[in-house]
Amino acid sequence: MKNESPGQILIFSLGRAWLALKRKGRKLLAEKQLDLTLEQVMVLTMLYLENGLNIGELSERADRDRTTTSRMIAGLENKNLVLRIPDKKDSRGKLVYLTNLGKQKAETLMRFSDEVEKQVSKNLTESEIRETARLVTKIIENLANS
Repeated sequence: MKNESPGQILIFSLGRAWLALKRKGRKLLAEKQLDLTLEQVMVLTMLYLENGLNIGELSERADRDRTTTSRMIAGLENKNLVLRIPDKKDSRGKLVYLTNLGKQKAETLMRFSDEVEKQVSKNLTESEIRETARLVTKIIENLANS
């Protein structure tokens, strides 16, 4: 990269890091024969950390539109990993919960997440990890505020 600006180098590097992370995630899912997409993994993980979210909350956290999120939830329902239960506070809404099988799958995914985390942070100091996370968060905020 000869004449690229620092910003272009940053964008290119972030893109390559994201693609490498997605590639690693897909490879792990295939190796473990989990029959899930990365987006479904994201939803299962969110529900594992906070069970009983509505579609709107899941959509916002996953940065997906409601229709896409609903389709993901339907796919997870077909695999008996989640179920939708009417919201007692809002009769029009439904809350999404992990089934027992979904909890087991999410726990397995959390172990794989630890494996990926070790690979990502290999050869990095805690200070470098914290500073990188701080800078990436700042980039995300810059993009969200534009």
